[in-house]
Amino acid sequence: MFIDKVRGWCTATGIQHARGIFLVLVQLRSDSDYKDVRAFARAVHLEQMSHWMMGSIKVYDADNKEYELTLSGAFGSDGLLFDLDDNEQKALFDCCVKVPKELVDIWREDTGHNGIDLKTAEAFAKWANENLVALRVAVSKRREKKSCRK
Repeated sequence: MFIDKVRGWCTATGIQHARGIFLVLVQLRSDSDYKDVRAFARAVHLEQMSHWMMGSIKVYDADNKEYELTLSGAFGSDGLLFDLDDNEQKALFDCCVKVPKELVDIWREDTGHNGIDLKTAEAFAKWANENLVALRVAVSKRREKKSCRK
C-alpha cells in the first residue's frame, strides 16, 4: 500500500499509473500462522495491467544480493502477505523490519484478499510513517556489506 503522497496519472489510452513509497508485508513461506511478519518500504511505480496495478522493484539483502520482486495490489500481494522462499530469500527476510503483533492482528481481522479496509490502512500508514527510515533502509543497497540496518 502507498504510505505517502501518491502521484497518479492516466495516459491518453486510459492506462493508469501510480508512483510513491509503498509498504510491502512479507513472511517466510513456511510461516502459515503469521508468527513473524516483516515489512519494508520502497519507491514503486505501478502500472495498470488489465484489472490489476502491478510493478516490480529491486531489493537487497545484507550481502547486497539483488532480488527482483513483482508487486500487485495492497501490501504487494493483493492484500495478502508476500511469501519469501525459506531458503533462497531468507537473507532478504532477515533484513526486513518486524511488524508489531497488534498490526498483524488488525490485518488478520480485515477483509483480506484484494484489498484492505480503512482501519487497516490507517493503522499501517501511521506505523510505517513513524518507522519510515528503518523500513526504507532495510532492503536498500549497502555501501558496506554485512550491515542489516534496523
